[in-house]
Amino acid sequence: MNEKMLKKLENYRVLYAEDEVGVRKNVCELLSLLFKEVYLANDGEEAYALFEEHKPDLVITDIKMPRLSGIDLVKKIRQSDEEAHIIIITAYTEVDFMLEAIELSLLRYIVKPITEAKLFDALEKF
Repeated sequence: MNEKMLKKLENYRVLYAEDEVGVRKNVCELLSLLFKEVYLANDGEEAYALFEEHKPDLVITDIKMPRLSGIDLVKKIRQSDEEAHIIIITAYTEVDFMLEAIELSLLRYIVKPITEAKLFDALEKF
């Protein structure tokens, strides 16, 4: 990732929603190095509440989560903010998930496992 991009990110706030504790912890550590603030959610409902409260510059969410899926979270966000920058991360590669994600105007669709390279590539689009 280039220096200009790193400078840009350090002024932004990100919301990260992931129900798997280990994955959430690892990705959070990386995001904390890049962003001004990182808001963490364990599920889609918590993520939506944090989105409404903080209006982050970027949302990164897993698809499969309890209480509210990542897809349903994005749909809910889109009702009030059509311009929100959103990246979906998932273990699913099924065409149905990908097609639905495309219709939601996402920045990127990242397939797990999450690597630094995949995350940086997605953030370059932000």
